[in-house]
Amino acid sequence: MSWHNTGTQRAEIALLNFTFFTPAHRLRIWPQPGGRKHFELFLRPKVSQIILPPSISLSGRESLLPEHTGSPILDGDGQPLTKHDQYVLANGAFNLQVQYKDTYQLTEAFTILHRHWIIEEPCTGNRLSGIQEIRMPPHPSIALPYIPDSGP
Repeated sequence: MSWHNTGTQRAEIALLNFTFFTPAHRLRIWPQPGGRKHFELFLRPKVSQIILPPSISLSGRESLLPEHTGSPILDGDGQPLTKHDQYVLANGAFNLQVQYKDTYQLTEAFTILHRHWIIEEPCTGNRLSGIQEIRMPPHPSIALPYIPDSGP
C-alpha cells in the first residue's frame, strides 16, 4: 500500500485487521472514540527538529546534570510552541548520537559553564552543535571539576 496526501485537508485511513511493522524509531498508538486508533511515527528525525536547551542561571545549589539544566529535545512537528510532541534526547534515542562537553570560565561576578552540545545522525552525517551557557555565583556550593591551568 502506498498513499500520500497532496491536499491541505487532514486525511484519514481506516485499517482493519492490520499488523503494523515499521523501521520507525518511535511509534505511539492510542485509542480514539469508536474503537479507532491514532498513531504517530518518527521515521528518520532531522536535525532541524532538534531544539537545544536555553542558557540559564543557577543559584549555585542545583545539580549540573542535563536532567536539571536542560537537554536537547526532538520536536515532532517542528513547531516549538506545541509541547505534546517533544521528546528528550538521550544518547542513542531516535538513532542519534548526543554528546556534550563542559568548559568553565571563572570571573569575579560569575562562574560560567559552557556546555557544548553535539548531536549527530550517524546515517547521514548531519550534525547540530551549540553552546548552552549556565551561570552561577562565583563560589557555588557545588563542586566543580578540577581544570588544570593551561597558561604558561
